[in-house]
Amino acid sequence: MAAKLLVTVHLLAGYPVPDRAPPVELVPRNELASLTCLGNCYVRGAYLPGRGLLLSDALDPVRDDAARAVLLHELVHAAQDAAGRFAERPYCERYLLREQEAYAVENRYLERRGLPADEGLMLMLQTWSFADCEAATAQALR
Repeated sequence: MAAKLLVTVHLLAGYPVPDRAPPVELVPRNELASLTCLGNCYVRGAYLPGRGLLLSDALDPVRDDAARAVLLHELVHAAQDAAGRFAERPYCERYLLREQEAYAVENRYLERRGLPADEGLMLMLQTWSFADCEAATAQALR
């Protein structure tokens, strides 16, 4: 399934289709949150370079288009990483640009299936700030 979705990433975002899809692993949501969040958060998927794509085990991307869209979103991040997209940008700006692009691709996919848009980006932007991101990045580098 991931290989087919990589073709969708190519069609919707223009990234090359890699020879092989990154590994996809279903993990408990609390494990996913502990790997990706500072504190408690609602996370459904993540792309971790070197490990692959992690999806919440509450999702069923085989049978559910909305769950498949989450997988697609994370595949966009894998494609961005492989292409070096936004690599020249400072970390916090790069993070925001990567998320904007991944949500745009995900939402085009959902729209084509007659499903509502994923509002995750809008929710993220309500609480996200460059200052907090930069402070956390500086602290992590210490």
